[in-house]
Amino acid sequence: GRSTGFERLGKARYLRELAESRIVFSPFGWGEICFRDYEAVACGALLLKPSVEHLVTSPDIFVAGETYVPVRWDLADLPELCSHYLAHPEEAETIARAAQERLLGYLRHRDFAEDVERALADLRDLQERLARGRWPDEPPLEPWSTGTSLAYAKELCEYWRERFDWRA
Repeated sequence: GRSTGFERLGKARYLRELAESRIVFSPFGWGEICFRDYEAVACGALLLKPSVEHLVTSPDIFVAGETYVPVRWDLADLPELCSHYLAHPEEAETIARAAQERLLGYLRHRDFAEDVERALADLRDLQERLARGRWPDEPPLEPWSTGTSLAYAKELCEYWRERFDWRA
C-alpha cells in the first residue's frame, strides 16, 4: 500500500514510493541540497524544489526548467506548478528524463571518480597542513578569556588529524 505520510518508511519502501511518484517536492531541510533530490531524479520523478541556481553542484542536476522545476522560496507557486505538471505529464517526463540522464552520465563517466579523488586529495592536504601547523605561545591569561583555549585547539586539531574518520 501507499504511504499516508505519517509513518516512518524503510529504505526499500521509501525508494518504491519515489519510483511510483510522478512529482517529488524537496524543500530545504538541513541545507539547500539533500539526498532526496538525487534519489528522486534516480527514480525518474520530476523534482520540484526551491530555486538553487545560486549553487554549484556536482553532479549538476539543477538546471531550471531542464532538469528540475524551481519553486519560489515562499512556495506561492507550488500548487500551480504541481497542477500544471500533473496535467501535462509529457512535459514532466521530459524534464525528469533529462535530469536522470545527466545523473547517469555523471556516474558512467569519470566525473564521479574524479570528484572522489579530488575530495581524498583535499583530505590528505588538510591532514598535512594540520600536522605542519605552528602554534603560538600560551597567552598569560585565563584559558577561554579571549577566545578558544590553546590547549583545546591543539587537542581538537590532533583529533581531526589522527582520529576523526573523514571517509565516514
